[in-house]
Amino acid sequence: MMNSEDALRANALLDAIICALHEMRSCTDIEDRIDEATASFEMAEKDFWSSKEFLQRAGAFIAHEYRHGLAFVQELTSEQANAEALHLLDQHYLGKHHHGYDAALRDARNPAWGIQHVLAAMAETIRGIEQKKNKIRAYTALVDPTDWKTKHDLVRVTLVRLKQYMPPDILGCDPEQLAEQCFELIEAHYDSNDEIRR
Repeated sequence: MMNSEDALRANALLDAIICALHEMRSCTDIEDRIDEATASFEMAEKDFWSSKEFLQRAGAFIAHEYRHGLAFVQELTSEQANAEALHLLDQHYLGKHHHGYDAALRDARNPAWGIQHVLAAMAETIRGIEQKKNKIRAYTALVDPTDWKTKHDLVRVTLVRLKQYMPPDILGCDPEQLAEQCFELIEAHYDSNDEIRR
């Protein structure tokens, strides 16, 4: 059981986290940088992309995005960029009927979609990853990731405050079980519930 001082501190911390997430949402720096980098990438459509050509083009796009679109610039070799493109497409690409690298290659070859569609999807993936990193930075600026007690108290007040939004399986968990997923718990319910935003 939490004492009233711990509860007040945890509630104030939850307010600060929600405020930080709200500020992150209204900040367009990430989107603007990635949009500018995407727009400046020169890409000519082709009727047919071999697997090798496609991976090289996707890798060149990744290298360009990481050099010009990220707040923390990353210089990648062509091999690193190709590997990163393969990973991002394999893990995150959702085509019309399939997902992964093979679906991206099919869509790049499809005249109705083309490689521009695939690159736009890759830019969206990068945007999402960068937004997640910023949210984690904001959270860890407020919550020490090694401070289990604070995370435990934060989960307790989060479960009480957001009870009406929580699925029953989460509410049935002991806060001790959720302490290591504290950020994800707050983020998921912040992202999905306009009513908890201030």
